[in-house]
Amino acid sequence: MSVASLPDQVHLDVRWTTGGIGRFATNVLPLVLGGGRELDGRMNETRPSGQVEMSARFAPLAVRGGIFLSPGFLPPLGWEGRSIVTVHDLHYLDQAMASTRQHWYVAVVLLRQLRRCRLVLTVSQASANQIVSALGDRRPEVVVVGNGVDPALLEVQPTRSGQPPQLLFVGGDKTNKNLPLALQAFAMSQQSTGAELVVVGAVSDKIERSAPVGVSFLGAVSEQRLFELYAQSTALVMPSIAEGFGLPALESLVAGTPVIYGDRDALPEVVGDLGWPVDPFDVNSVAAGIEAAVREPIEVADAARVELVAHHRWVDVAQRVRVAVEAVL
Repeated sequence: MSVASLPDQVHLDVRWTTGGIGRFATNVLPLVLGGGRELDGRMNETRPSGQVEMSARFAPLAVRGGIFLSPGFLPPLGWEGRSIVTVHDLHYLDQAMASTRQHWYVAVVLLRQLRRCRLVLTVSQASANQIVSALGDRRPEVVVVGNGVDPALLEVQPTRSGQPPQLLFVGGDKTNKNLPLALQAFAMSQQSTGAELVVVGAVSDKIERSAPVGVSFLGAVSEQRLFELYAQSTALVMPSIAEGFGLPALESLVAGTPVIYGDRDALPEVVGDLGWPVDPFDVNSVAAGIEAAVREPIEVADAARVELVAHHRWVDVAQRVRVAVEAVL
């Protein structure tokens, strides 16, 4: 399935293949290319290490005119007024989540470049609000195109054994995911719940060594294994302090598993009433959410799962991208 191809003067940045941006890119760009056709002069399959090298890569296209479209946040030099980028979040504006260098780059360099873009796309209303606030009055239009989810998750059937309850944490020890506090909350609630916690994603040795009993660290897993873990779990534990969208929350719900989620940024928008909102800065609140999830589980009905997929189809995301891009050509 594809949507109508973008005009030839739109040059696509297809360097992104991993992480949340990679998931967005690999699902959306083939659709606006008309099924993934490689068109002359429009695709660059390398991934330059920095902005200067990236700008040099795209320089031959820049002098020929046209628009640069990226599923990522970084516009190349030389494309002022002709770049369309996708900003999934601006976490690094918060100094608590960034190194000094990361914060300086976003606050000083990136925001200045974003103001010079033709258009900024984003994945949630929460992120759009953050971008508008950060860029102020001198900014391009900001358009929410949303995010998609794999409909194969509908084929996953819950396989919870009941005892002991299994909780799932996805995202490793990235600062915004709030794993240290989640582990503390799990330890506080474990005596009353008897639950076990499975953590997916890269985690430092220090965190792994100091984790409470009952926690298993799996590292990176395949997509199929992740889908199985969603289905086996009583709840997804996601007390994030910041999320541009929160794709694991959506995937968990489509797999039939409710979410204990940080009540801020995009997560309330994604989860709604299919989970337990918690204060991600309050360990007692997160512990209470875990206890509620085990004692009074929420059922995610099949009809709700189907509706979530219907509202998060990649083809619809691609269509919104195409409409937004064509409106500024």
